[in-house]
Amino acid sequence: MAITTDEFEQRLNDLLTEMEDWPRCEWCGCDGRQRRTMANSRLCNSCKEWKRRESHAEKWLKEHPDLEGTERYMRVEYNIQYASLCRKEGQLCSWKGPITPLNLELELKSISERFCGEDIFGDMILYFEQFSEGQKRLLMFLFTELTKVWIRHRRQSFAIDNVMRKRFPHK
Repeated sequence: MAITTDEFEQRLNDLLTEMEDWPRCEWCGCDGRQRRTMANSRLCNSCKEWKRRESHAEKWLKEHPDLEGTERYMRVEYNIQYASLCRKEGQLCSWKGPITPLNLELELKSISERFCGEDIFGDMILYFEQFSEGQKRLLMFLFTELTKVWIRHRRQSFAIDNVMRKRFPHK
């Protein structure tokens, strides 16, 4: 049973509804207040730059198919992989739907393992059952934002790994 008041729940649900309507970057999903998104564009400045790099890279690949496997080719492939990671980041919207205590526990475990190297919280499902639906959504929003920032700071290494796996596949 959740410990809350009707007034608090109404304010929280209003806030969550307002947050869903915030203008967000179409690719990375960050809201306009976190990263600059212009009124006439649906992309933040960083994603606009990577979209340009991706289009130049795709154009270069079409013009130079014979250079596959070269260092220049790998740099171009890196730009494509990085832009792809930007787009995938925007798909993280797990807080908008109904949230179960198990969803919260799994997300907290994942965050704990990323930041601490181990699951320091253990079985939290009983605690998460005490939260109201609005509180669960707010927690999932916060957990998702932490995950997105973690991914954003590691995009470069993820893109390099993707290029290296593509170029030197393990057999």
